[in-house]
Amino acid sequence: MTADLEEQYYQIYRYCYFRLRDRQAAEDVTQEAFLRYFEQEQSQAVERILPWLYTVARNLCMDEFRRQKHLPLEEAGERFLTETGVSAEVSPPACTSAEELSPKRFLPERFSSGPAETESDIAARLDLQNALARLPQEEQELLLLRYVNEVPVHIICRITGLSRFAVYRRLRHALKQLRLLLEKESI
Repeated sequence: MTADLEEQYYQIYRYCYFRLRDRQAAEDVTQEAFLRYFEQEQSQAVERILPWLYTVARNLCMDEFRRQKHLPLEEAGERFLTETGVSAEVSPPACTSAEELSPKRFLPERFSSGPAETESDIAARLDLQNALARLPQEEQELLLLRYVNEVPVHIICRITGLSRFAVYRRLRHALKQLRLLLEKESI
């Protein structure tokens, strides 16, 4: 796999993880998208590969989400605790270190920051995650594509079926909402 395809693999994985919130399912969907890419005729132009992969990954994520058995809240919580390795105690012990409470423990390794993360960095990241979670799914997806995966706007247009103007407008609105939410959290 070339370096460009490898970077695209991680972009598609991040996208799938964002959509499914499950490491194993995200890995499976990403692998399936790339298998479909390699099985098809290799005649696609390079600039069309990424939109095609995102479209396939998006459809596979929707299929996976439909297939998933929706668990009651208690079972879903137990599943989360099992997958992340967090004990089921009501509250963490008082001697728990900041590293043990760090959100990077619960995210894929590729997303984690360096080891020199301070308490204020952790608090800022948690505030950002909470604010992002309060945005509509479509806005979260646009922000992920544009600012995390650094997908060019013309490719986002192909993936989402939106015009360039609509993408810019929705991104601007999402950023404005995110700023407002972060200001409320800091008060």
